[in-house]
Amino acid sequence: VRIDAARVRSRPTSTGSAGRGGEGLSAWPSLPARLLRQPASSTLSESHCCALRAILRHDLEAFVWIWLGLVGCSALFGGKEGPPNGRAPDDGPTEAPRGKAGRKKGGGLKAGTQKLEISYRGGKRGALVHVPKSIAEGDRKAPAIVMHHGGNGANSQQAAMLWKDEAEKDFILIFPDGQIVEDKAGWMPVNGELDYNVGFVEALLDEAVKQYPIDENRIFAAGWSSGGQQTLRLACLASDRFQAFSVVAQTLEFDTREACAAANYTRRPMQFIIGDSDPKNPPGGRGPEESGASPGRTGIQETIDFFVEKNECKANVKPEKLRDAKVMERRYNACKHGDIRWLVVEGGTHAWPGGPEGVKDLSASEESVAFFREHGL
Repeated sequence: VRIDAARVRSRPTSTGSAGRGGEGLSAWPSLPARLLRQPASSTLSESHCCALRAILRHDLEAFVWIWLGLVGCSALFGGKEGPPNGRAPDDGPTEAPRGKAGRKKGGGLKAGTQKLEISYRGGKRGALVHVPKSIAEGDRKAPAIVMHHGGNGANSQQAAMLWKDEAEKDFILIFPDGQIVEDKAGWMPVNGELDYNVGFVEALLDEAVKQYPIDENRIFAAGWSSGGQQTLRLACLASDRFQAFSVVAQTLEFDTREACAAANYTRRPMQFIIGDSDPKNPPGGRGPEESGASPGRTGIQETIDFFVEKNECKANVKPEKLRDAKVMERRYNACKHGDIRWLVVEGGTHAWPGGPEGVKDLSASEESVAFFREHGL
């Protein structure tokens, strides 16, 4: 059968006066409704064949157009019934994405710790990502905690070690690496850009949510020492990406405080865990270091007061002992923009509570998870 392609393309497809005898395509005999629902892979019944033969005798060109329509309808509506996107409306987490990173052969998501790398500012930077087995084998999105290591350089393995007891819970853990840029290592600003590493973490999250089943509405940030300063910057400069923050062994540096004071950011719940014998964070703060490693920082009470004012909190409750540990807990619950929790570790030094050098009767990772669970984790 030879068909004039030019004629077929020029044939009108809406009701009107064009076509043979002044009739539009809609004027031609229609197929039975049952035939329009016939799946493409099914065998046509004798009655269907008769209908098609009648149309073929009436107008071969009309037959071609209707048959093409049947094929298109089968592709669109054949198979299981359901909404166009393949899943019913659901207010809960959606189906997990299937990216390249963290995939095993066969397309499944790998459980365990793996490397995620991105390009940032002309170089390569990355993070360790830990996916619990329960999440890897599931098909729903999960919350995530971004934990920033302390010290200089790229030390994501340090952070992963501090969170080993929380590794197989119901959330994904992301451990970003700080940068290695001569004397501006770790989480320090580069070229005077306070948000240099803030931009990196945001770019990292952009890629992570593509590659892993992460619920973007349930991402949290934690950090200790210099990673705690990075967490404070995120709280002021990228708070819309996170739901709550936990800062360990760190107070506001002067430049971070200035940036926070000037920023019009979404104020979130904040937790602080600090030892009362921390030499790097004395109660009264300290001035700039001669090495330039720190521009100077406020004391813990001044840091707390800053965020109490920002979050518009009323007076805190009386300090209470936290369980049997040597920890004093202060709560600021009557806040307009997110509560504040402050844990003071008696005798605590500049170390991660629960870590190799920290006190053993308190786990900073466990307390961070508990605080995050209060806010949607």
